Amino acid sequence: MFPDDLHDWYLDRFALTPSEITLDVHFNDMRKRIRLSGVRRCLVNNLLTSNVIFEAKVVSVDHEPELYNEEVTRLEETYPINPTGLPVFCISASLGAAMTIEFTDIQISDLP
Repeated sequence: MFPDDLHDWYLDRFALTPSEITLDVHFNDMRKRIRLSGVRRCLVNNLLTSNVIFEAKVVSVDHEPELYNEEVTRLEETYPINPTGLPVFCISASLGAAMTIEFTDIQISDLP
């Protein structure tokens, strides 16, 4: 879904509304906007002024179920609700922010 799982991309912007999260990322001259809508739960750790992505993935019950279960367990520890089966966007960090976001829809667009 993402080039090289966004390895070594920089997180430039994190915007949050009650049901949407927007992330702007860049690597050299490539810039992308990732918009997650229908956000049900979100966990962000270690957000810094400089954040470098190690890996970004969308996981689900059917796609990488072991990682999906780990991420959902992390969400359950902070925000327990009935299981939703929604996909999860997860970022592991080389530096800074690690994220687990449960959502219904994702849009990825190029930025100038």
